[in-house]
Amino acid sequence: MGFKNLLSKADFAKTFTSYFNTATTILQKSHTNTKVLYPEDTYKYLFASDSILIGIETSHQGGNSNRILNYIEEDYFRLFHLVYVVNELQASLAKDHNLWIRGAISAGKACIIPEKSIYVGQPIVDSHELEKMANFPRVIIDPKIFAHFSHSYGEFSRNLGEIAPHERILFDMTSPKTTSKKAFEDGIPTLNWFDFLLTSEMDVEPFFEDLKERMNSSMDLYKKGQLLLSMITESFERYCDSFILSPNPNERTNRQPYIDKIERLIRSCN
Repeated sequence: MGFKNLLSKADFAKTFTSYFNTATTILQKSHTNTKVLYPEDTYKYLFASDSILIGIETSHQGGNSNRILNYIEEDYFRLFHLVYVVNELQASLAKDHNLWIRGAISAGKACIIPEKSIYVGQPIVDSHELEKMANFPRVIIDPKIFAHFSHSYGEFSRNLGEIAPHERILFDMTSPKTTSKKAFEDGIPTLNWFDFLLTSEMDVEPFFEDLKERMNSSMDLYKKGQLLLSMITESFERYCDSFILSPNPNERTNRQPYIDKIERLIRSCN
């Protein structure tokens, strides 16, 4: 959402350059970090009009009963880095450029040659089809990824969450509290990109002002905005719940002014 508005702006070249530079900085930083951890692997990305395609190699092909445990653990780390960079892209582009990303992450064999603008493979087709199901700004996780690890969604989300417990990068689709929210009634596994803004305590007031403006512009955007607000509310509630288990008793007190501000901004859109 938002890319069409970007195209129609009089200062399109300047605005697009800013968008491109923000996305490239995030992708290059992630590329560097991934290379340090897995120097034998290739991390590739490509811009194509309003799409950003990202690929990262896995250490095994999946579906093999002779897999080595540490290969599976490595793949969880690789996937965590991919999910993290996607969340950062979503959060940063929404906050700084009013561009709200929809997309999907899938798994499978693909031929990726960025220098020749070649990106071919079933996971690319699958991601494109899944992206159509994202009826508000979110990134969907393809169940094929669970199959890659031979895990259920519950096992997958727990294992991915254990890599960095303080990073609430996925919504808990096994929780009735989560699935009761309007945004998650379809039961589709979704990344928690808004938490990136909350954890960083970024100023999100311009984001909410833009959201209100969009919701008031058409019935279609109003409905999508309601779903996005439902997702944001769940993200915010999980953020607040995290302080209950915090070893620092003063952490909630220290962040209370920010929490109060976010709560007020959410209410202002409802």
